[in-house]
Amino acid sequence: MKGETVTVMRRIQTGLDEGNNPVYETKSEPVGNVLVGAPNGENPGDSNRPDGIRIDANLYFPRDYKGDALRGQAIVVRAMNTRWSVTRSPWMAA
Repeated sequence: MKGETVTVMRRIQTGLDEGNNPVYETKSEPVGNVLVGAPNGENPGDSNRPDGIRIDANLYFPRDYKGDALRGQAIVVRAMNTRWSVTRSPWMAA
């Protein structure tokens, strides 16, 4: 199987402003061979969903992906012209 290239948008702290508040910058990280799949019924109808999260797609990153944790990052899938927020990483418990 061959996946598509997606872009992970990372929010990186680059310094502090004159009021000693953090300053952030967004950096793009393209990742190739990511499989994009339809959700698999992980949207329960009860109120036990953390933060009211809804699953719109499952993204399967290649095993050799060496980037930082994905949770909390935004991912852009070019073919679908869609931007998603990552709610959990594959190595994290649901």
